[in-house]
Amino acid sequence: MNRAARLLELQKIDLEIKDKLKRMREISQTLQEDPLADLREKHEEMRRDLEYLESLQRELELELLGISDHLEEQEQLLYSGRIRNPKELAHLQKEVEALKRRRDQLDERLMASLERTEQLRNRFSELERQLKEAEARWEEQRAKWETVERKVKRYLLLLRRQRELLRKRIPPGDLKLYEELARLKGGVAVAELKEGVCSVCGVSVPQRQIEAVRRGDELITCSNCERILAIVT
Repeated sequence: MNRAARLLELQKIDLEIKDKLKRMREISQTLQEDPLADLREKHEEMRRDLEYLESLQRELELELLGISDHLEEQEQLLYSGRIRNPKELAHLQKEVEALKRRRDQLDERLMASLERTEQLRNRFSELERQLKEAEARWEEQRAKWETVERKVKRYLLLLRRQRELLRKRIPPGDLKLYEELARLKGGVAVAELKEGVCSVCGVSVPQRQIEAVRRGDELITCSNCERILAIVT
């Protein structure tokens, strides 16, 4: 393998490392995201709504119980015969009627509250089921991503070892030129010479330079894109 071919091999490894690092960032971002955030937020909002309705229902039940007990006491007093004063009886009668109206109102409100609570409880149960299923699917997918992440990490380690060994076989001056061109050319410092044409910019290379590239005793650059030319044998 001549000088240019070694640089081309190094470039392939460097580009592969770059690609795998990008893949690692994508996997890391995927694992950090919460794809169920909206569903969890909806679940939490519905849970709070259900708690509120249940609390309201308990308050209505307690108030209705209190009204019913008080109404029973007043009715017993009304019909006990202990009160003989007409004005007191009339006042007590009005109070009993008012308590009955209040009891009926509370009863209607409680029935409506029970219905709303039951409807919301059913919706909440369904949403909870959906959330659990989604969490199970995400955990399964997350495990797969973590497996891919471990494989990519192992592959990166192998690539870096190959890169380190290859760099030791390349002269420092060649490495310096390669790294400078890679910095200026978006990571592509070396272009393959295919059928007398630079594979990157598509410009034909003079026969004299093609022969020099074949010999491989010096680095030849493309006259157009200035990348190092290499022939793969």
